[in-house]
Amino acid sequence: MIRKISFGFCFFAVCASSYAFFILIQKKSEVETQIEQMESLKKEIASSEKETKEMNLEHSNRYSRERAINQELESRKLEVDRDLQVATLNFENAKTEVQGLQEDNDLLSKKIEEAKLNLLSLQKELKNTIDKRSEYAITIPLLKQQKVDISSEIDRTSDESKILQEQLKTYSSISESLKSHYDSVMKALVEDRNARNWLERGEFIKIKSITIDLKNGLLGLPVGKEQGVLENKLFAIYDKDREICKLRITYSEINKSIATIVPLIGDPSKLLNLNEFSLYHL
Repeated sequence: MIRKISFGFCFFAVCASSYAFFILIQKKSEVETQIEQMESLKKEIASSEKETKEMNLEHSNRYSRERAINQELESRKLEVDRDLQVATLNFENAKTEVQGLQEDNDLLSKKIEEAKLNLLSLQKELKNTIDKRSEYAITIPLLKQQKVDISSEIDRTSDESKILQEQLKTYSSISESLKSHYDSVMKALVEDRNARNWLERGEFIKIKSITIDLKNGLLGLPVGKEQGVLENKLFAIYDKDREICKLRITYSEINKSIATIVPLIGDPSKLLNLNEFSLYHL
């Protein structure tokens, strides 16, 4: 029994060893395969590094060339910008000069037009002067003749004045007599006018304006002695045949007077609403 067990263990050990050997061979093969792959990867990495170095070198060379080209382009760009600025400045200066020349040209054209107008005006004035000179050449002889005629007329008038002066010496006494007669006639007319009652009873005067002081019972009238409105005379104011009030003249001048309203008669307040009324002599 023990031998069987030992044999079993041995067989099991042999199987395990075979299996382990097989596994080791398989692992070795896998390791060798991996080693080969690693070697291949190393070669590829080395090749890639070489290509990378070559590419980096080429890229560096290209970058250097491009940088040099860019620097040259930048330099040329700066020169072009500077030339452009100079050209722009020159263009602006030329534009300003052209504008100045245009303005000068416009001003010169305006002055030329003004000079033409002045020339035309001067030509017209010269023509008028020549025409006036021709007229004066014609009128001067006429004026000389008129001067002679006027001198003759002055001499004749002087002679007539002397004759009139001689005649007027006798008119002094006549003038004094006529003046005295005129003064006496005017004095009589004035006295007759002042003595006569020019506004008889029942007659009236149309009045359109009046000054009213109802508080003190006074009226200012635009009529006076000239119209026969004398002091202490009694009048009545009517509007369309209606008696408004009565008044008495207390003061009178040539063309104005003051009257006192007779109290307790009529309605003097209605005077404030009248634009025209009749002043009757009582």
